[in-house]
Amino acid sequence: MLCHLSTDFVLQTAYGERHQFYLSTVGNDGVNDGHNCTNYFTQHVSDLEDDGWLATTTAIPTGDQYIPPVVTVTSPDGTTMQFPSTEGSAGAVPTTATDRNGNQVTWSLPYTPQALTITDSLGRQVLTTNGFAQATDTISAADKGGLGPSGSAW
Repeated sequence: MLCHLSTDFVLQTAYGERHQFYLSTVGNDGVNDGHNCTNYFTQHVSDLEDDGWLATTTAIPTGDQYIPPVVTVTSPDGTTMQFPSTEGSAGAVPTTATDRNGNQVTWSLPYTPQALTITDSLGRQVLTTNGFAQATDTISAADKGGLGPSGSAW
């Protein structure tokens, strides 16, 4: 029997604040040997911190093969951020952030070459990059208030 286990989740905000959540999911390796990993480990799918931050995920059904679930974090002001399913990842940007009024920002981060695009709920590209830790990195921001688009390269 081989069990796959994900534990804990740490969110670092744009302001450098860190919020650690006690989440855990477990699933089998896909080999049907009669054992269920969920019999040996407890899954914790929701954690509310004292300061009002909440993280939730979904449990892996008993006996099912492990696929890392999506994690949703809700801030005290009602903004929700959804993080992709990642196994063994040291970090991830959210796929979406939605405020309590329904305004949404979407992050698109393909694995190669790590270029990032941020799009608002009207479909406008707000920010684009050509990648991270490349020989030359370029960041471009959309035109806001008639000032024209801006960009930087280093």
